[in-house]
Amino acid sequence: MWPPVPNRNSPPAILLRESFRGDGKVKNRTLANLSSWPYERVDVLRRLLREEPDHLASLTPVCGPVFGLLHALKQIADRLGITAALGKNQMAKFSLFLVLARIAHRGSRLSAVRWARDHAVAEVLV
Repeated sequence: MWPPVPNRNSPPAILLRESFRGDGKVKNRTLANLSSWPYERVDVLRRLLREEPDHLASLTPVCGPVFGLLHALKQIADRLGITAALGKNQMAKFSLFLVLARIAHRGSRLSAVRWARDHAVAEVLV
């Protein structure tokens, strides 16, 4: 993964690679291109993969938006035909979200909007 891989006339590429043996030869496969990542993130990943314990203690976990509950409820709504009955316009998506939020946490419309801040609403209700 480190140092960067030369890339002719372009900036060097930072690649996450895996080495393996195939047909009696050592081969490597590129798992991900990390060139767009900031240097600090690449450095943290490198240290994690090497299991450097002094660096692991300083990491703080980061949590993204919650996805699973809303996705599961949307799948149920699709199977029951609620999504098709409401339609595909923006107001239908808002209505579907309010129904799903009501099922998930039984709050008011205002609390549903506050609840949406922590959930991947835009990604689920496309």
